[in-house]
This record gives sequence, C-alpha cells and structure tokens, in this order.
Amino acid sequence: MKGPLTLILSPCTSHVAVTWPMQIVNEYHITDGVNGINLVRRILKGGFVAEFDKDRVVAVLNQILEMELAGVVRYTHYSFLVFGFGRIPIVSWLRDQANESLIHAQQVGEWITHLGAYPSLEIGPLLDTHKFDIGDILRESLKAEGAALELYRKLLDLARDSSVPLEEFARQMISLEELHAGEVDKMLRKPGQLAAFASRQP
Repeated sequence: MKGPLTLILSPCTSHVAVTWPMQIVNEYHITDGVNGINLVRRILKGGFVAEFDKDRVVAVLNQILEMELAGVVRYTHYSFLVFGFGRIPIVSWLRDQANESLIHAQQVGEWITHLGAYPSLEIGPLLDTHKFDIGDILRESLKAEGAALELYRKLLDLARDSSVPLEEFARQMISLEELHAGEVDKMLRKPGQLAAFASRQP
C-alpha cells in the first residue's frame, strides 16, 4: 500500500478515524465509513494483500523447488565420494546439507500448492566435474548455492509489498542461503587467509 495512512483507534469506544490516500480510495471504492472500516479490519487481520503476478511467482517457486531437490541429490552423491582421514565429519556435513535441502524443497512445495498451483516434478541441473577432491566438491556447491540465492532474491522482488508471509519466507531463505554460502567459502580458504574465497575468483 502506497501513500500515508492515518489510523486512530479510540481506547474508550469502537470509533475508528481513518485518512486514506486518494489512490486507495479510488482503487477500493471507499465511498463511506462502512467500506473504509471493512478495509481497516482486513488490514488489521493481515488480510490485505496487494495484487501480484501469481504465474511468475509460481514459476520462480518451481525453479527453486527443482534447485532444492537437485541439492538433495548433489549433496548425497558428494557424500559417497569423500575419502581420507577427514571423511567422517565431512560426510556428516554433506548429508546434513542434503537433509536441509529436502526441508527447503518441502517448504517451497507447500507454498506452490498454497497458491493453487502444481509443484514441478523436474529436478534442477546437477553439476558434476567427476573430481573427488573436497575443494572441487565445495566449489561446485558454492556455485549451486549462488544460483539458488539468486532465485530466492527474485522471489523476494516479486513478493515485496504484495504478500507479507511469502516476503518473509523469501527473506528467511536468503538469510539461510547467505550464511551457508559463507560457511562454504570459509571451508575453501587456506589456514591464515582472511579474504573471502569468492572475492578471489576471476
């Protein structure tokens, strides 16, 4: 909702005084106090949702779903290819990431059906260089996480000022993805290196 909205609730009565922006008056046909009060009630109950392009939102959500499902496969596959003295903790971490990707996919799928659409049965691209070095695995992971992060940012742009819960979901996922990418970046640095690994890439 654009423009200033002045809302005064009297603590002693049920009286509500509202000053509406002209755009809202015209768009929602507020011609009397009853119409205005009904709109206030919708806002206070969290029912005010501006129009957004549902088809575009669903398309991005399905892309994210496919990307997260690819993450389940990718991290599980990576966990089979770790060898050496540090295998146990690295395998555990990779399988934790697979489980987290599955949870994210489930959350996104629920959003798709919440919007009355059909969740994709496709799976996103699977990067595989057929290299077994943990550094190669982490670099592939960082690239995939960057792609997922861009999709969540695109979702945020579509949901902004249109759907509070969807916007908050996008923000939460962006925060989680950025923190995860930061952890992978730290794992790729050599001991004593403070500069981010990503910033050193050509």
